Amino acid sequence: MTNSRLRSPRAAIAVLAAGHGILLTSQRPGTRVYVETTDYCYELTLLDQRSLKVEIVSNDPCIGVRATGFFERSVYDEEGQAALVAWIAAGMRMQIRFANGVLNSRPVVTATICGDGWHYKVF
Repeated sequence: MTNSRLRSPRAAIAVLAAGHGILLTSQRPGTRVYVETTDYCYELTLLDQRSLKVEIVSNDPCIGVRATGFFERSVYDEEGQAALVAWIAAGMRMQIRFANGVLNSRPVVTATICGDGWHYKVF
């Protein structure tokens, strides 16, 4: 993805939504998503696909060992203008809301989705 293709938030959203990613609202409760960003690793377990409530295990010091929060969106730009709700994709930063604030992850590098007896490396 080159910056020339992503000159505006609207252009970025169109390109990113057309690519490979994980739409959390289309997953079943209990589905796990393993995400590696440029700095940390996250294991998200979807607890509710409507509210996007997730349980997170991570080596990110902002989370600790285990936490429960709400996956809000992923953003491409630091200002949050190019955002996709409930979407995880390469190059985007996840935003997860907790009782004490919002986690803004570093850009996603890889993601694997897993269920009972199956797994798929999305990117």
